[in-house]
Amino acid sequence: MNGSTAAWFALIGFLSLIVCGFIHPEIKPDIKKGSIQSKALLLISIIGAFSCLVMVLQGFHLWGSWEPPTFDSSEVSRISSKARGRGGIILLIIRIFPQFLVFGFGFWGWQFNQYIRLGLSLWR
Repeated sequence: MNGSTAAWFALIGFLSLIVCGFIHPEIKPDIKKGSIQSKALLLISIIGAFSCLVMVLQGFHLWGSWEPPTFDSSEVSRISSKARGRGGIILLIIRIFPQFLVFGFGFWGWQFNQYIRLGLSLWR
């Protein structure tokens, strides 16, 4: 998969969970069964879950062939001190990127479970 395609799937999966949280009946209690909002909730949650599934599969694909970049220790210390410690976390995520995709988007996609059930119950 192309890097830009993967970035779009990651963005869709990320933003759709945020949008589903705003449509949720606890926040917006005026959602009625069979309304446009309930159908939008189901559609957005299914698209988001699919996007997260694609990112998990991409992570499994990269897991076997991922060559983490090698960093010079003096360069890492300079970046980490320049960013006041935040640069080390970013370097760690780059180093374990496939595992981050699998477990991060797997957890993120599992959050759609409640929204899909809710959308199905409100569809009828």
